[in-house]
Amino acid sequence: MIEYNTPLMNNPNFSIIIPTYNTEGILVNALDSILAQTLKDFEVLIIDGKSQDNTISIIKKYAEKDSRVKWFSEKDNGIYDAMNKGISRAKGSWLLFFGSDDSFYDKKVLSQVNEAINIKKNLRFLYGNVKPYSIRNKDASFSIHAGEFDGNKLIRMNICHQAIFYHKSLFTLFGLFKREYKIFADYDFNLRCFNKVQPEYIDLIIANFNVEGHSHKHQNIDQLFRQTFVENMAVRYAYNFKDSFFDGRKKELFSLMLKNLRSFKIKEPFKIGRILAYQSVKRKKHSNIPTNPAHQTI
Repeated sequence: MIEYNTPLMNNPNFSIIIPTYNTEGILVNALDSILAQTLKDFEVLIIDGKSQDNTISIIKKYAEKDSRVKWFSEKDNGIYDAMNKGISRAKGSWLLFFGSDDSFYDKKVLSQVNEAINIKKNLRFLYGNVKPYSIRNKDASFSIHAGEFDGNKLIRMNICHQAIFYHKSLFTLFGLFKREYKIFADYDFNLRCFNKVQPEYIDLIIANFNVEGHSHKHQNIDQLFRQTFVENMAVRYAYNFKDSFFDGRKKELFSLMLKNLRSFKIKEPFKIGRILAYQSVKRKKHSNIPTNPAHQTI
């Protein structure tokens, strides 16, 4: 049974941030799963975008019953604007971002995450897995997503934000979510900080993740993220020379170098030049490898 009227700590360990807009049909499951956690050291921040349905009425009922549930309702500029507002209001040391259609996998998730945090000192980025599901097709079967990451894997795919616990200090060090990225601002943030903070993977399912949610349905609309991806990887983030990401991008990298030179940006062309040189040397080394069949392995 869910415990209500739990006193809100001045400085809870966890802040769970939920952006909402007209989510009356799905929000209850998310809130019930949070308030059912065996670990009680958290707050829930619901950042609503002026819902026009019964969402606010539902939120008010939970807030009246449990002082850890806080809510704010005002117009925003999208999901990541709401998340940024949640960051500014969060009192917890660790932040988790849920969608209205997400829920904790079981009642012990926060307790297990808290144990993992206490084991390792100076931890600032902890992540696990999510269990995808479908609201429309309850019989659909999905693999657990997505295991342990390194920088190379992150370039190919993102870690679901429902599986990540960010230490609040990361948003001071690396900035907030970039609102200009409509769907992939969390992916962009992960790319900014992942290789610099020694992330910790925990083999634990954190949340149930709806594959029909907003970000999944609209992945193709964030063209700005796609247009700036290579430039971010080449000159802005700590992913230079990883794997074979830049192979076959010689023309694109040269265009970026010329664009930055025309803008009198010196450091960026220098970084791109190093990448091109590195790719050239790497290919030359590979071309010198003996091709004698006797030296090959199957």
